[in-house]
Amino acid sequence: MSLLRVLPEDRIIAMHSGETVLQALKRAGIAISSECNGQGLCGKCTVLVEDPASVPPTPHPRIAAEDEAKGLRLACRIEPKQDLTITLQDIETEKEADADWILGSERFRLKRIHPAVSRTQEAHGPAAVIEGDPIGAPLPWPQDSPLLGAALDIGTSTLVVSIYDLESGHELGSARGLNPQRRYGSDVLSRIQKGSSPEGLRELSGLVRTRLNELLESACRQAGLFQDSLFEVTLGGNTTMLQLLAEIDPAPLGRSPFRHSLEGGRSYPAQDFGLAAHPQARVYLPPIIDAYAGTDISAGLLAVDFFAAGPPLLFMDIGTNGEMALRSEEGLLAASTAAGPAFEGGGLRSGMGAAEGAVEQVWLDKGRLRFSTLGNAPAKGICGSGLIDCIACLLRLGRLSPSGRLLRPDEGPDLPKGSRGEAIELEGSAAFRLQGDVLLTQQDIRSFQLAKSAVRTGLDLLLQRADLPPESLSALVLAGGFGRSLRPLNLEIVGILPGGTAGRLRFAGNTSLAGSAQLLLDTAARRRLEAAVPGIEYVRLAREDGFMDWFVENMEFPEPSLEPQVQAHAAEES
Repeated sequence: MSLLRVLPEDRIIAMHSGETVLQALKRAGIAISSECNGQGLCGKCTVLVEDPASVPPTPHPRIAAEDEAKGLRLACRIEPKQDLTITLQDIETEKEADADWILGSERFRLKRIHPAVSRTQEAHGPAAVIEGDPIGAPLPWPQDSPLLGAALDIGTSTLVVSIYDLESGHELGSARGLNPQRRYGSDVLSRIQKGSSPEGLRELSGLVRTRLNELLESACRQAGLFQDSLFEVTLGGNTTMLQLLAEIDPAPLGRSPFRHSLEGGRSYPAQDFGLAAHPQARVYLPPIIDAYAGTDISAGLLAVDFFAAGPPLLFMDIGTNGEMALRSEEGLLAASTAAGPAFEGGGLRSGMGAAEGAVEQVWLDKGRLRFSTLGNAPAKGICGSGLIDCIACLLRLGRLSPSGRLLRPDEGPDLPKGSRGEAIELEGSAAFRLQGDVLLTQQDIRSFQLAKSAVRTGLDLLLQRADLPPESLSALVLAGGFGRSLRPLNLEIVGILPGGTAGRLRFAGNTSLAGSAQLLLDTAARRRLEAAVPGIEYVRLAREDGFMDWFVENMEFPEPSLEPQVQAHAAEES
């Protein structure tokens, strides 16, 4: 066992075998930024090691060569085999009485910790009491054994698990992975179709239960603990994912009047969802807004303080499904739309998730096209944020028309000399090559147009229903996994956001997980949310006046103005 000395706090942490420095810091209640959850992609969890020669470099674009020589390393990529001293670059210490904690790199403040599980002293010895347990009797539980809880985000594409000490509020471990149901389709309708037979339902339920239990085991192992110490779980997810996890027939979700069978705002035995935990463990399901606005949205609204009195606010969670909610003086509105997988890199010729080698950012540098990849690795594909950036740049360069037509190599303005990428023809159609086999095709553009029109139409119709102009919004809060890599102006350029609103965009990270964690650690938050959700009016967008007109109009890209720097550079080269 090696020892980790942490400065400037001068704390000593005993390292577990196979544990990274980041995992050890989390286990000790020391939270540092890690937007990618320890995957080595975001480059935010930097620490300074005392003896650089003894710790191999952790290459990343955020670490300059001179800083690497001084000992700057990524905490998520260091697994010490011997004692190590580090100095933190960005420190937030969690306190039991007034816990600060970070989820998706966003900080939330808990004014108190009041979970549904507590310790008690009985005549026969120490015990644990679980609120909502129908048996109600205290469970014998050793004083030196922890009381653990888990917050889960069950997405169509991704599963995320975080483990907490229910007495201190500290996050002890986390894990994430792809939803194995993806093999049966990237959207909820495909899963509903597959799960509408008894055999398909058993298979989909078994797949996600097995993967979630693996992630729970991994997160507990980070903390050196066992799953049988898990007493309480909160679930954030869309209703289709939740019903498949509970092995409940999803067919009514796929046909009008679109009904769900789970009741939110209550607790269930953990075994109802197939989760490996203490035999008496309970699962709390937050309130469900509608069949297509599930607990991921209600938990997310709690996380961003949506229900507090204040000026107009728009919340958007953009992924395979696009959910949104609007707060105004007239009341609270919510809606959802089938955005499709394009925002997550799905369904694209060179599409991929946010993994190493994905083109994540594309920009213009003095008119020249540039791009970067996650992990600074050779380009393997393009993820959602890179797609939005690339389309915005092609619009600004005049290589993509407002109608969505990619220009052929012999059409339109040439790319400025020194640009990366090139216009090509592919199978008789125009395409754009970023590098090697990483391409953007005409079909990719059409898929994106459908996705962005679905989201923008929902936004426009909610504002129309509330009789609000876009400029009246105090903020547009964007939740979801890919927000951190996005440039707000590009969202406006491609037409996802209304003109003039990019400056009010706020990225909130994984609000489903953050809200689920709040609900795990404070039962009072559950009561507040249960009281607030019935006040939300759910808007069925397809029934709104002008829906098809809005949708067709929003397929178009806004008319771009040729960038002055592009014009100047083109004139200079000529």
